[in-house]
Amino acid sequence: MDATIFLFLLQDGIINGAIYALVAIATVLVFAVTRVILVPQGEFVAFTALTIAALESGNVPSTPWLLLALGCLAATSELVRHFRELNLRRVARIVLFDLALPIALLLLTRTLAPMKLGQVSNILLAIALITPMGPMIYRIAFEPIAHSSVLVLLMAAFGVHFSLMGLGLLFFGPEGTGTTPLSNMTPDNHNGYDERSAFVIEVRDGAFHLVK
Repeated sequence: MDATIFLFLLQDGIINGAIYALVAIATVLVFAVTRVILVPQGEFVAFTALTIAALESGNVPSTPWLLLALGCLAATSELVRHFRELNLRRVARIVLFDLALPIALLLLTRTLAPMKLGQVSNILLAIALITPMGPMIYRIAFEPIAHSSVLVLLMAAFGVHFSLMGLGLLFFGPEGTGTTPLSNMTPDNHNGYDERSAFVIEVRDGAFHLVK
């Protein structure tokens, strides 16, 4: 093994370690607040990447429809469980967040997707589509059993995981796809280091500082 191979392996270990550290931070933060071991967090990442890939090709992804379906389920769940506690403010919040927001994002996606506005626009739109799914899924799957044991919540998390995995295969298909790289810079032959590696490490360091 020469120095070049050693440096490439060292870089690979550092980057993989940084990614696993970010996953661990996300898992601990969610568990500390909700007592849920968020098994399906990988699906959120995958859905975001697949949504960006669909937008890059000029197609309307199925993500807005999934968001709308989750919004309807979350609204129905809250209306049924808190029927006697409803007031105008609560109903307005349900209508705005669970129904109006998904419909607005669906219309926005159908308008912007064929335009192929570029990578930054696609990333921002994908984040806007995926982010509301977290609170909606929590209210559908976890909030009704929030006082159950951690084991029950873990089983529910696996149920959400397998459900989202099946929906992902249905919406996006089993074949692979890819997106345009954020950086076209190739690793330096001398140190095996590039901008993407530096970005991952900086994000990891920033996350550690936030949770301290």
